[in-house]
Amino acid sequence: MGKAKAPAPKKASASGSGSGSSRGSAPGKRGVMEIPSLSDMGPATKGAKTSFDKRGVPGDDAVHVVCLEYSQDGSKYGDQFETGPLIQAATICSLTPSPLCMQKKVVEMFGAQHSADDGESPPKSLDEVLDTYQAAFSYTSKKSTDEDGVGWAKNAAAWYVPAAKIKDFLMYYDEVIAWRFKFQDEEFDSITTPTQPKIMVHVPSQAAWKPVVDATQDELKCVFEIKEEETCKPMGVSVFGVPPPTFPRRVVIVQFELTADGSKAHWVFAGNTMPFKSGFVEHKISGRSFKSPMSEYPQFFRIIEHVDLTDTQKAIDMLKDIVTDILKKTPVVLRLKETKADSCHIRKVVSAFGEEEFPNVRSEISDH
Repeated sequence: MGKAKAPAPKKASASGSGSGSSRGSAPGKRGVMEIPSLSDMGPATKGAKTSFDKRGVPGDDAVHVVCLEYSQDGSKYGDQFETGPLIQAATICSLTPSPLCMQKKVVEMFGAQHSADDGESPPKSLDEVLDTYQAAFSYTSKKSTDEDGVGWAKNAAAWYVPAAKIKDFLMYYDEVIAWRFKFQDEEFDSITTPTQPKIMVHVPSQAAWKPVVDATQDELKCVFEIKEEETCKPMGVSVFGVPPPTFPRRVVIVQFELTADGSKAHWVFAGNTMPFKSGFVEHKISGRSFKSPMSEYPQFFRIIEHVDLTDTQKAIDMLKDIVTDILKKTPVVLRLKETKADSCHIRKVVSAFGEEEFPNVRSEISDH
């Protein structure tokens, strides 16, 4: 194919691909799993809404790939990801027909029908694509579920790729898109406008892993542009638009349950905390298993009880350490359990998590 190849990959699994939900609902409403009160859970154990993603229609002829850092350590999400930053590459296009329609099938047809110029064959199946680039594929559809009410974007898709492999993957994707524009059969129409496909890759300007593309060296098939963005949500895309690259497809939810006077809170970590088990255990954060009468299986929560909120900076530092050291800056949603207690202390704590410094932390706690 005339482009840099990834080194021998770790074995990936097709389970890294899958669907999330096309639409979320507000916490506490029907269809969204509620986190129980601490008093309703069993004894502690030791050991081991409407979419918030405001992506819009580009209104041009380009295929847009928005690359955001999903986690500081992708290996937490599975053996197919190496240690180091994991990138979420969300794909968007407003063309009709769309080259992004049925992406899983498109990459497999490309592999089956494309002959590389230099004799090196591209991956033949989705599993081979995931293996080659140590990647995962995630999307939302009408059948998607969003039990935590995170608010997946409608009909969205993204590839999860280690930062060390992101350029190799983009070079492969360049060939797939160029091929898709020309291809047609009974199911797929060819795309005639524009005459030469364009890919625009959006990356945060401060990212240390920004890919460098040289049109004279990389044998590009599409018009290819990398745009450095100052905003943490290029084109309105956030890391919360597509389910994570693991099962169950849930992000981490941190719910604060205030004591009667609001001076202390129990911090309950829900959602999919399993990838971060070792960090919770190392920090001696215990867990509880709880089975709701409404659910088939018990849920597991990590809990820190009676955290003093009156020392605001200490509480802020504690939460920052958890977000950074344990959760590796993976997407986190902060919520406050319904209460009549004064919430001024917890509001001061969460106000320290602005999206410029913590783009993967989303607070749903009102500032007033």
